[in-house]
Amino acid sequence: MTSIRAALILSLCFGGGTPALAQNVQPYSTSMVECGVILQNLADLGRRGNKDPDLIAQMDATAANFLVAAPKQARKEGVSEPGAHVTALRKEMTGKWDGRFSSIRHFQENIDWIDYCNAFAKAQGVSATN
Repeated sequence: MTSIRAALILSLCFGGGTPALAQNVQPYSTSMVECGVILQNLADLGRRGNKDPDLIAQMDATAANFLVAAPKQARKEGVSEPGAHVTALRKEMTGKWDGRFSSIRHFQENIDWIDYCNAFAKAQGVSATN
């Protein structure tokens, strides 16, 4: 996680709730969708900046893994229509995170979210990193 965090911080220009709030209030399925959107946004930003293709591939894969796991988790949480639920969350989270990483305004919060998402990915077994 440290090498990915350092690479993201050094190679990308970063830019609601906080990760602490997500850990304490948000259902896991919501955090999975939010982290998937965050990592996808970072991967897209990395592609536009011609950053490390291996790092971008890891972010893409972890984002995709989160979005595959989210409906399964939503079902465990008692959501009757997990696919529709995740689709709606993804739309909401995309709106929330669109453009956030191109502004310094949310710099520390973005770093906190990246750290949270990397740790959450490992804890949930969806991380594409070693």
